[in-house]
Amino acid sequence: MQSNAITTIQLFERMILRVFVGIVIFMAFFLLLGDKTFPKVTKVNINNETVLASQRQIVFTFNRNMNRKSVEENFSVIPAVEGTLSWSGKNFAFTPLASFPYGKRFQIKINNEAKDEDGKTLDKNFVYNFQTDNLRFAYLATDGDYAQDIVISNLKGEDLLVLPTRDYEMESFEVAPDGKKIYFLGKHQNQDNAELFQIGLHDKKITQLTEEKGFLNKAFQLSPDGRYLTLSRVEMSLNGEIASSIQLWLASTKDFQFKKFKSGRGAGLTPIFTFDGTSLLYQNTEGNYELGIVDENVQDEPIFIGEYNEAYGFHPFKPLIAFTKYAEGDVFSLNNFLMLFNGDGTKITLPFGEGIARDTVFTSNGKKVLSIFSGPQDEFNDVGSFFPLRIFHLYSYDLESRELLQLTNDIGYSEEMPVISPDSRNLLFLRFDTADGNKMIDPAYRDMAASLGSIENGGEIWLMDLVTGQMDSLGVRASKIQFFQ
Repeated sequence: MQSNAITTIQLFERMILRVFVGIVIFMAFFLLLGDKTFPKVTKVNINNETVLASQRQIVFTFNRNMNRKSVEENFSVIPAVEGTLSWSGKNFAFTPLASFPYGKRFQIKINNEAKDEDGKTLDKNFVYNFQTDNLRFAYLATDGDYAQDIVISNLKGEDLLVLPTRDYEMESFEVAPDGKKIYFLGKHQNQDNAELFQIGLHDKKITQLTEEKGFLNKAFQLSPDGRYLTLSRVEMSLNGEIASSIQLWLASTKDFQFKKFKSGRGAGLTPIFTFDGTSLLYQNTEGNYELGIVDENVQDEPIFIGEYNEAYGFHPFKPLIAFTKYAEGDVFSLNNFLMLFNGDGTKITLPFGEGIARDTVFTSNGKKVLSIFSGPQDEFNDVGSFFPLRIFHLYSYDLESRELLQLTNDIGYSEEMPVISPDSRNLLFLRFDTADGNKMIDPAYRDMAASLGSIENGGEIWLMDLVTGQMDSLGVRASKIQFFQ
């Protein structure tokens, strides 16, 4: 028995020795002849043929360390896109300076002259093809076959989906962050007052979310994360008389159970969520703006901001808020100042001069403020008009250089309602032909005029590329626009 055990051990040791000798011989042979394999790209961080235009970086991983200069010299993007090249070990990255244009095909190529650190070249050209997604937006059509329907379209003006909402007198809508549904405030043909609804983009099913009697719902806001909704509403008495001022109500999108925000402290039509959705900017019952935490379990006192005539929202990641404030001592005019309020209490007044600023938004990358403005030369009021008549044009304010730039200046048109794409490159807005004097109404009064039947509440949708400055009409008319995120 012992002899057999020794024999087994000896056989095992011999087998191990043979394997070891084989490995040594293979390594010696490998070193003698050299590495005959070629350098190559083994992985790309995007693996879909269609990628988001907002893709910030494309990373290529090589199987070995490369001669970086030779790779960069043999790298190209077709059609050309400005960007920077960087390295981290075997990873080679291309980062576009702005973004890839939407809805285009691209080819990235590394010629086979690119070398590794030992001077070996790629065995063949590396080619990677991809297409950027078509950016979508929703608009409320005002005429044509889809009048009063919410339409989903792309930047070419091609209709992708029509949501059947024409049986509702629509007031406003918002696209949910998940891109699967749209909330809207509207009044069905058999309803006396506007209610809040939800429509699914997949099944086009409309669900009514509010139906409490005794309320006039005036406006709503959806938080950026889609978790909360506000309703600005007026309470009515049993005999139909107004029993309260405009009050702010809040609900979770899990149950849509609306309650008075801050026990009735909130008022006004334009509450605005912070960029993370955790707090809400609102007017209190005294007309001053406050900032309060949304979570009702948090009992902190709201932060007092001050008295302004309108708020236009938050910077996407800094404690910066855009406000307008009426010019002091100018009692009978609508002139205002566009101001940026910082979290430390400091303020910046944008250098527009005398006039009216409206419809202000921050670009998604936080670099600029876009607004419409009407100066003294753009005022065309006449005694026969019930509403102020003015021409408004688009402006851009650079937050770093503090430079104010006029983007449109054609007196044949008046612009309003700018909305910025997620990549901060594409701008949609409404244009009104000033040859028709009835359409030159100050945007602050347009909804009111439309409700009284004074004008058609819709402008032509135009697209501007903020990088190239090119503008194009999409050939459709709308009263509301919003990009999908």
